[in-house]
Amino acid sequence: MQASDVVLMDLRGFTPENQGCRYELRVLAAASHLRRVLLLHDGQTAGAAAAEFAAAPAVVSSGWRPAV
Repeated sequence: MQASDVVLMDLRGFTPENQGCRYELRVLAAASHLRRVLLLHDGQTAGAAAAEFAAAPAVVSSGWRPAV
């Protein structure tokens, strides 16, 4: 991740019970050197929960923005 231009994370079907995804969202939110993070989502994605774990306005996906 240190030399990445963009990070893509698949959050399709994400729920708050997905411990690994929760950890990865926090890592991405803390990585201030990242300029672009793309989060894939679908109708099953718990967007509010994902935003809570990311809690960073820089983490944005097409059509969905964290409500922080």
